[in-house]
Amino acid sequence: MQKSHKPINPGYSALKIALIYFVISIIWIIASDQLLSLTVGNHQLFTTLAMFKGSLLWWLLLF
Repeated sequence: MQKSHKPINPGYSALKIALIYFVISIIWIIASDQLLSLTVGNHQLFTTLAMFKGSLLWWLLLF
């Protein structure tokens, strides 16, 4: 018996990957901000750490 293989649509695959990345990114932003707000009481320190956290994510993704 031969298995039937559907042709892969590159546009669909790219869209699927982008949507998965988008959902994971939103979850990361919300969860890490919530965790940070629970551990840091100072608003100015929270803002600084949140910006660092965002910069760190970009560095991890780009390099």
